[in-house]
Amino acid sequence: MKDINKFQDDWFLAKKSQNKRVADTLGFLYAAMQNKRIELGRMLTTDEMISVVKKQIKQINETLEFAIKGDRAETAEKCRDELAILSDYLPEELSYDDIKARVSVLVDSSMNKGQAMKAAMGALRSMADGKLIAKAVSEVLAGV
Repeated sequence: MKDINKFQDDWFLAKKSQNKRVADTLGFLYAAMQNKRIELGRMLTTDEMISVVKKQIKQINETLEFAIKGDRAETAEKCRDELAILSDYLPEELSYDDIKARVSVLVDSSMNKGQAMKAAMGALRSMADGKLIAKAVSEVLAGV
């Protein structure tokens, strides 16, 4: 995994070495980061930067899906390259058992689902998929 805080250096290096695919992909990521920074009115935390990368990956996956359905091999290949580049900036995701173990520490039976989700998402958002966190929260609250 590459350090998300150094993606800008990687972008400049790619531009300097004329690696167009990497430069373009990281350029779009930079623009998305800047838009988020402007929206929040402050510098982004590491977790917020990871969220921006995840959002970019989600958009690229949607484009890839349409490219495959539309038999657009060139676009699909470009999307796969972009996904590979951006995936390097994401931390290793936790297994479901690890998520559930951490959720059971964060959540207690006196919490309602909203409170439990807020606590779990705040702590695990950058390390795990939101759907898996929600599933673990539901199971922990149900005593499963």
